[in-house]
Amino acid sequence: MAPWVCVRCAPFFAVRVSYELRLTRNIVFAVVEIAGKQYRVSPGDRIAVERLDAEPGSEVTLDSVLLTSTDDGVTVGTPAVAGASVRAQVIAERKDPKVHVLKYKRKNRYRHLSGHRHQRTVLEIADINT
Repeated sequence: MAPWVCVRCAPFFAVRVSYELRLTRNIVFAVVEIAGKQYRVSPGDRIAVERLDAEPGSEVTLDSVLLTSTDDGVTVGTPAVAGASVRAQVIAERKDPKVHVLKYKRKNRYRHLSGHRHQRTVLEIADINT
């Protein structure tokens, strides 16, 4: 990188340097499928997923691991990586903010307002087993 950086080019160089640093670090992560959605997780991450039937404080094992990245390299499953699993602890259950749905038809005096709060389970990733 040049000893001086133009003001207009500074954001580009900052992004490039951070990308190069990410390439040099060995990051352990996995891509997990939970209730039809894919999440990229690392040990210590907290994620909010669709509601699971598990009590807060209990431990959950996620077997549908689609990809793992370790010091040995990247393993891609077809569709899942054989023998890989992710251990997670259930931290809490919560609700998302309320979403209002309004149905309205002009000239007919029709208005219908309803609301919905989606339920989520908060997981803390403990370990990735390959």
